[in-house]
Amino acid sequence: MAKPTDELGQIVAILFLQTAESMAITDSHLRILWVNKVLEEISGYTLAELRGNYAVQLFFGALTDPAAVGRIRRGLRRGESCSENLILYRKNGHPYWTHLTYSPVLDSNGFVRAFDVIGRPLPEKALPYGPQSTPFDLQYLTPCFSVFSGTDNSLSGCRAPSLT
Repeated sequence: MAKPTDELGQIVAILFLQTAESMAITDSHLRILWVNKVLEEISGYTLAELRGNYAVQLFFGALTDPAAVGRIRRGLRRGESCSENLILYRKNGHPYWTHLTYSPVLDSNGFVRAFDVIGRPLPEKALPYGPQSTPFDLQYLTPCFSVFSGTDNSLSGCRAPSLT
């Protein structure tokens, strides 16, 4: 990141580096441009591994709520800010709850130039595991490999968890 010369720019640069929340900046097509260290630590991915990829290809999986993803998709298509609680996946395949907020970054003509994505972990939320609230084999929690596409709320490429 280039060093800003104005005071506000310096404050913003420090904020991005020191915030307790995970942060990402995507282009208008939702390809990751930048993430902060918090997101690297939570997810297990490095910026180099994330840059240019779609978050949905890396972080969404079988326990990610398709209805919530649909609400996010519709909001983003309208250029609106939107927030949802979602189960995401770390690089090692382990799921975790987070509260995600997507906010459009508009150019001077009102067109979406990028998105700012802020995530706040929700460790107090229990994961929906099998009987007796014990984790079933994580091999069934296969991350999705799809993008925000289509007209329905489905996450094509997702396998539902199997308890057999």
